[in-house]
Amino acid sequence: MREIWGLIPAAGAATRLGRRRGPSKEVLPVPAGADPAGPTKPACQDLLDNFRVAGVTRALVLLRRGKWDVAQRLGDGAEFGVDLAYRVLAPTRGVPFTLAAAAPFAGDRLIALGFPDILVQPRDLLARLVAHRERASADVALALAHCDRPHASDLVAIDARGRVRRLEIKPEATQLKWTWAFAVWTPRFTRFLTKWTETFEPRRARLGREPFVGDVLQAALAEGFEIDTLQAPDARLLDIGTPESLALAAPGRGGHAPSPRTPE
Repeated sequence: MREIWGLIPAAGAATRLGRRRGPSKEVLPVPAGADPAGPTKPACQDLLDNFRVAGVTRALVLLRRGKWDVAQRLGDGAEFGVDLAYRVLAPTRGVPFTLAAAAPFAGDRLIALGFPDILVQPRDLLARLVAHRERASADVALALAHCDRPHASDLVAIDARGRVRRLEIKPEATQLKWTWAFAVWTPRFTRFLTKWTETFEPRRARLGREPFVGDVLQAALAEGFEIDTLQAPDARLLDIGTPESLALAAPGRGGHAPSPRTPE
């Protein structure tokens, strides 16, 4: 199996959290256990733990200029068991463009993508996805978890074999129940992502919003990519990108961290 590198997109401005002072959301302190008054960890540690358990040897943090507290808190990654490197970016059009900035460093490696502002349980979810993708020999594989906030998520429709049929991005109403937590892909998809960002035309896309990774996945489906999935009913996700969801995780706000058996 090829070497696996992780990508950590941290180039956003956290606009969903509104005006606030304090650490960048990727390193906000959240409870390390069930006790909201107990020890804390940076919000991105769930992602870093999943990287380590999955055998990700290095991860590239794609950092927005000015978010220096992220690098200061995470350092070289030794504390988390993952070698970290940083690429500092000017503001981009959206996450796909942020990720494309990693292409010159990706080479022929497998890529594992997770989001540093999403708390994820269990710690071996990405490891299970890596093993699943290897067995399926898929160019792209997604780890799926149940979703109870579809208006803020990418919803995934799958067929009887577990292959992705389509994605619904932040739908107002849907019958779908799965969202994706992690993605693993091959160099073929890295090249597709790069080409997609280079040829993206807002007028033609007519999205009415910034582009998301789900838009690239949808375009890949249209180009004949088969996207495999690992369904994980035991997985639990908590996106801390809004004040309401942050209140469920942040210490001192009366909330609590998600557990593997407690839905968001």
